[in-house]
Amino acid sequence: MSAAFSFLQFPVTDIKHDSRFLKLFSKLIKVPLVKSVIEGVTFGEKSSEFMTPKDLMSKLKNLKRVRIIYLDKSDYDMHYNTAFWKEAPATLQEIKLMHGLNTQKKTSSASEKSKFLSQLQQKQLSTVADKLRVLPDLKSLSIENIEFETSSVSCLVESLSQSGAYLHHLDLSKAGLQTSSLSHLAKCLRQCGAHLLHLDLSTNWLDGSSEAFESLLTCLQECVGLKYLDLSYVQNISDNNALLLRDTLSKLQGLSTLVLTHCFTAFAQKSILLEKVASNIETLNLSGNKLGFSACSQNYKYLTSTTLPSFQKLKTLVISDNDFWQKEDSQMKELFKSLIDLRQLTTLGMSHTYIGKAICHLRCALPSLTNLQKLDLSFNDLNKAEPSEVKKLIESLPKAKKLTHLNLQGNQLDKAAGDHLADVDNLQNLEELNIQGNDDFVLEDICECAPHKCKVLYLKKNKNL
Repeated sequence: MSAAFSFLQFPVTDIKHDSRFLKLFSKLIKVPLVKSVIEGVTFGEKSSEFMTPKDLMSKLKNLKRVRIIYLDKSDYDMHYNTAFWKEAPATLQEIKLMHGLNTQKKTSSASEKSKFLSQLQQKQLSTVADKLRVLPDLKSLSIENIEFETSSVSCLVESLSQSGAYLHHLDLSKAGLQTSSLSHLAKCLRQCGAHLLHLDLSTNWLDGSSEAFESLLTCLQECVGLKYLDLSYVQNISDNNALLLRDTLSKLQGLSTLVLTHCFTAFAQKSILLEKVASNIETLNLSGNKLGFSACSQNYKYLTSTTLPSFQKLKTLVISDNDFWQKEDSQMKELFKSLIDLRQLTTLGMSHTYIGKAICHLRCALPSLTNLQKLDLSFNDLNKAEPSEVKKLIESLPKAKKLTHLNLQGNQLDKAAGDHLADVDNLQNLEELNIQGNDDFVLEDICECAPHKCKVLYLKKNKNL
């Protein structure tokens, strides 16, 4: 048995039915070489059928990572995981709490989810919070898609701020985090300081006009080692806090991934949000910010004239769902012109931007994007462009010689466009092509001409299928 084996995952669905696995685990845990190196464990359903938490912890002396998958099953043994937290060793360095809702059933009613969450919060979170206070070596905490009640999350974050741990990774995305919890979170960030590398607070609908959010941004400035930041769906960002966010981003010079989706109010302010952001950004996601609206014109102009051209290391740019149809042709030309200098760009996401009438400018930019691998032009009303421009765009695709993924879904392109796509040569590196929602395409021709490397071809929602 190799000593490299260091992570053990308990199956979520099959464990109570698979006697072979239970026998294997019983033998495995008795092997001295193995039990001394197992550092991680994932719990799913009915783990208690083969080993008590106390017995398990006595076997796994070096446990460092644990992943708990909470299920909305009526026979789920909630007591087992509560007992586990009481027995878990102080050596834990990584904790991930996941919600397994809908993994067992195609649909789950709101009442089922509410009942499940209520049970989870009453029996689990106080125990988890107590454990967090005594985990000084904790490096990573992730809570994914659980949406705790405000009081429960506040309790967890408060315990985290009291632990003395220097976190490297903190993910509280869609965890039900509320503005009232931000004071404890700010204390936690100050405690982590330069140790923190990854912070995700997305989809918590935080109030960006509050003093608590201001305090959070101030403490975030001390996290100078941060490489990943996601503040998506922060609402009602005031002008003062938009200025503070700009200054905060300017201090995070090591930042390589910045995600600010659906933060429209920040881009609608007079302040230039990305004026001082680090130029070594590799991934930038600004989706859903209505950058095409006149309210954001100042930030749009700065983005296209200064910010994007300065990002020489940018590899992934996603500006989907921004309604650029309101922009004048000259303004769209500036947007695509700003892409020409992005020589390292491998992924360009422009879904739902409605650039149909401006594809001539995209066509002119493609030859410069020599490293482009993924291009998403789905739902862009390309059918509203001049047929000759659609043809020229399709014919220009081979100029992006490394293109592996192309998404043209939902553009209602006509038969002529489909014929042009079928006739295109030199797309030999294409691995994934999505042409759903283009009813007039002659699919047989496209399938026949698809590159031999193409592994995935999306055809659904085409009437000719």
